[in-house]
Amino acid sequence: RVDLTGRFATLGRIIDDDPLVVGFEQMTYTFFEINATFNTIPIIKGGNQRSELTFSLRASIIRGSDANAAETDQDSSDRDILARETQDRTFRPAQQSVPFVFELIDDDEPESIEDFQVELSLEESGLNVNLGGMVGDGSVLFSSARIVIIDDDATVTIGWEEEFTAVNENQGFLELCVVILNITGNAFPPDEAITLAANTIPGTAADPGDYRELTDEDLFLFDITAANNRTCIEVFIEDDDLLEATENFSVQVVPDPFSHPDGLPSNFILEPDLTFVEIMDNDFVRIGFREIDYSVDESEPFATVTVAVLENRVQRPVRVNFSTEVLATDTATAGVDFTPAVMELLFEENIDEIDVMIPIINDFVVEGEEFFTVSLARDPLDPLDEVMISPDTAIVRIKDTDRVTIGFEETEYTVREGVNRTVEICAVLISGTLERGT
Repeated sequence: RVDLTGRFATLGRIIDDDPLVVGFEQMTYTFFEINATFNTIPIIKGGNQRSELTFSLRASIIRGSDANAAETDQDSSDRDILARETQDRTFRPAQQSVPFVFELIDDDEPESIEDFQVELSLEESGLNVNLGGMVGDGSVLFSSARIVIIDDDATVTIGWEEEFTAVNENQGFLELCVVILNITGNAFPPDEAITLAANTIPGTAADPGDYRELTDEDLFLFDITAANNRTCIEVFIEDDDLLEATENFSVQVVPDPFSHPDGLPSNFILEPDLTFVEIMDNDFVRIGFREIDYSVDESEPFATVTVAVLENRVQRPVRVNFSTEVLATDTATAGVDFTPAVMELLFEENIDEIDVMIPIINDFVVEGEEFFTVSLARDPLDPLDEVMISPDTAIVRIKDTDRVTIGFEETEYTVREGVNRTVEICAVLISGTLERGT
């Protein structure tokens, strides 16, 4: 009241021009169907705004037109939500928020993501109230909100893309991928991601000689909403110079115990969680005679030839066929000058060479140097690109050590003097044996 004259009075009014902003804090709210209870979403006054107004607004459920729109029903439990289609709420001067209330219905049926819309409207006109907009503190409120319902009845099966993988030893990095294998109900949180750990399980392959180990610390994030729904890790395969059999190991994927101490969410199945990896060897070995020319005295009981791994190493059994041969050009005779031999030579890890002993026969005949041939052949079961035989032949020379004594048959000969008289003086083999034609 303002006393102007001492006798007259008038009422002064201050007209407020600050609009009150009311609305939802978020454009989208997400709820899981398993939360089958009453849920509330606050409708708030923006920032720290105060108002002496008492006013009412209406929150209306708007069902979308697409196939994933949630259905509402106040009486029946076979729908998705239980709520009144319109809810009137009154803000009183001291109130900063009022609730929008609804109940989710768990129908035990796999479904896609469902949603519905809630829109606000004022019951009275002419109020200095804005539904949604910028607030003085810089925040924003929204006049409508989307409610997303995530189905908990659906299951998402993830696992290794391949349960068996064969890799060449010289490939380097091997990529193994976890993928979504099956979805029932096609329902999962749009922002769902799980953390997985991979670890290697030894087989016949050795760590670190054949591959580099993975442990529970090798983590990778699997985002089920990614465009390709595929997450991969790499295992390094070591390339050695050993000829070895096909080797193997396994890689297991498990939930990261720190990110998921209670295991994966109930709607996730991790299967298969184990993938089997075979490492195909790409190495070869060269096996052959250490020398291509050997010699032995005929008086010795054996001739020794050496067959060796001449290039790279073996770590798996390698069989080589050894035999003595009699070629047209050979001068030694099997069974007379040497005992023929046919055998299988077995090379294994830590066996780099094998000495083969061939019996020599001393015939006590002076006959000069003779020779025969020995040869090697690859086992037919060994691939051509893994076992090379070179040199595959060698010569064994037998040096004759026999001696003969040759002398005159008599130490004195007598002949009568006269015309046309002759005397026969003979040289004879006193000891030893000569080869015919010597």
